[in-house]
This record gives sequence, C-alpha cells and structure tokens, in this order.
Amino acid sequence: MQRNTKQRQAVESCLKKISGFASIQEIHAELQKSGSKVGLSTVYRLVGQMHADNQVDMILNESNESLFRLCSNEHHHHIVCDGCGITVEIIDDLIESWANKIAKLNKFKLTSHQLELTGTCVNCS
Repeated sequence: MQRNTKQRQAVESCLKKISGFASIQEIHAELQKSGSKVGLSTVYRLVGQMHADNQVDMILNESNESLFRLCSNEHHHHIVCDGCGITVEIIDDLIESWANKIAKLNKFKLTSHQLELTGTCVNCS
C-alpha cells in the first residue's frame, strides 16, 4: 500500500471524476486543467502503484495503449461503450461458471481471467 500523498489524492480524485477508462496522458491533462501540479512521470508511477494494489483496472485499447479507471475490490468484468467510453462493472456468477467450464473442457486449471465487453450505450445509440 502506498502513502497517501497530495499527488496521490489528486490522481484518485481525478479518476473518480472520469466515467470510463482513461490513458495516463488523459489523466495528466485533467489534472493540469484542474490546476494540479502533478507531473506526468508521477502520474505514471502513482497509477502503476494503484494498479499493482488492485485499486485501478487496466484495459488495452485498439492501439495497445493502457487505459485505467478506479475499480471495486470485488472480482468483476467490464462493458465499455465504443462511443463515449462509459464503463460498467459486471459481477455475474454465470461468467465465472462459463470461464471454469471452458478451462475444464480444454484441460486447463483456471488461475485468472479477464472479460471485457464492448458495445454502444443507450446515450450513444
């Protein structure tokens, strides 16, 4: 667990305001807009630590760029809007049983999994 510095508080506050996933550069730009003086390298370091501590989720976009958002502590998956980027956490036992079934059918012992669904939200439809 990392120290609760002013910079970390600023990054966490910024992530709370973002409805979907954001790149490090987008997070940094939002911090700059709000008047925060957190440097880009500090944002990289803090978000990386938050990801290691399971406080933020990470997905890769089409360009293999890492995108981040605050997450809940419970195991979950995501559905992400292709239009606006809004993201909803999905907690569903059917997904878990499906993942275990697929692993078993292929003679694997499931150690981890990640599911990301994409689509268009009602506002972007």
